[in-house]
Amino acid sequence: GFAAYGAIVQYDIVIGNTGSQAAGNITIAAAIPPQLDPTQTLWLCLDAASGLCAAEGSGALNDVVNLPAHGSVRYKVVALVRDDAQGAVVPMRVTATGPYAYETASATIDSWLVIFRGGFDG
Repeated sequence: GFAAYGAIVQYDIVIGNTGSQAAGNITIAAAIPPQLDPTQTLWLCLDAASGLCAAEGSGALNDVVNLPAHGSVRYKVVALVRDDAQGAVVPMRVTATGPYAYETASATIDSWLVIFRGGFDG
């Protein structure tokens, strides 16, 4: 995806359990990369009504979930890209860690920083 300096960027995160048994005490974490303003970052669990996760938070995503077999939990992270962001890419890294050290999975979502995109006629 793309992100503009000084603009809002959104990330949709889905954590799934493909196993046939429930997975408990899974820590979901996403540190805020330096290109984003942590004081202007909010996260929302879209499945909070089901009791799978905390409803919302600000700053870095940090939540503990219990996933049923073949279940999933969805988050939306909304953040402000800093005007002085460095580098060409905003790397949002999400990690899911189980109760044992070897039970860790992670993924990175890269957003390219742009000044203008689409429809700019100069």
